[in-house]
Amino acid sequence: MEIVRVEPTPSPNTMKIVLSEKRKDNQSTTYTTVNDKQPKADWENVLPLITSTLNHEETFQLDQKPDEHYGEVHAEVLMFKGKPYQLKLTSNKEEKRKQLPEIYIDKMLETQKDNDNIIFIRKWQDFGIRYDELQDVMNDLYEEVLALYPKQRLENLVNEALTTDFVVPKQHFHHITLEKYSNTHDWKARLRMLKAFPTPAINDIPLLETALAEEKIPLRREAVVLLGMIESTDVLPYIYKGLHDQSPAVRRTAGDCISDLVFKEALPEMEKALADPQKIVRWRSAMFIFDEGNEKQLHSLKVHADDSAYGVKMQIEMAISRIENGDEALGSV
Repeated sequence: MEIVRVEPTPSPNTMKIVLSEKRKDNQSTTYTTVNDKQPKADWENVLPLITSTLNHEETFQLDQKPDEHYGEVHAEVLMFKGKPYQLKLTSNKEEKRKQLPEIYIDKMLETQKDNDNIIFIRKWQDFGIRYDELQDVMNDLYEEVLALYPKQRLENLVNEALTTDFVVPKQHFHHITLEKYSNTHDWKARLRMLKAFPTPAINDIPLLETALAEEKIPLRREAVVLLGMIESTDVLPYIYKGLHDQSPAVRRTAGDCISDLVFKEALPEMEKALADPQKIVRWRSAMFIFDEGNEKQLHSLKVHADDSAYGVKMQIEMAISRIENGDEALGSV
């Protein structure tokens, strides 16, 4: 059994290893523990070990370098009957927790019934991957959760939990106009409006453009997320604004949206993103060019071929190889 090739996946922490032999039963197996992975190794060390193992060669000790990850911070919020009361951030090196203000603890306890088993009812809700220093992410998440769960919403959740058998609260969507958004001066209320916004359409772009200019990062990030739901090239100029945002989280989100929309018109902008200061943004750019690019992107790829991040460098090399070999663009993996 030999390795035929290594292919990228939509995650910088996962590679697809294509082997020369197939299972005779053509069955696939999913190992669910991968969902709880922690990226603590460098591909530059891992891939040679994979090769030597499959080729039945003697393994050798590589000079270990500092872990190269992409600055990801996994954000979670501990919920009890739909009410948050604790935050948790996990990076590749550490875990950090923070309790919400006392009112959130009080409201959580207020809805606890005598026969409730808190251990089974409470759940960690995924709040996505963030990119920044751990303390900065914690400050932003803390502010965001307080904005999404003001006192009145907590009261409503308490009343609902006490008067009914608890079920996970359903998301309710409400369309708003630019006028209503602009006349709402509390940024927390604006964030709740965007979070509850249904799938947007072309005529919602003026509202989302306004949100893109907000001072608060969560508002700009949510605006980019919503713009990415509009399957039209008309949104590209606005997503490009997100791609040049000062926040790495907003830039990464914009890159993800461009990849999901699969518009080749975005290739020139994604070329520029190869020079982004954040590894995760550069990787997303290289991945998009690998999927959709052509010979017009070769110069930009070669300029950045010696990227300091091994994962980004490898992705750029793959893109160069595919294009120079005349292989067709693969499209989104």
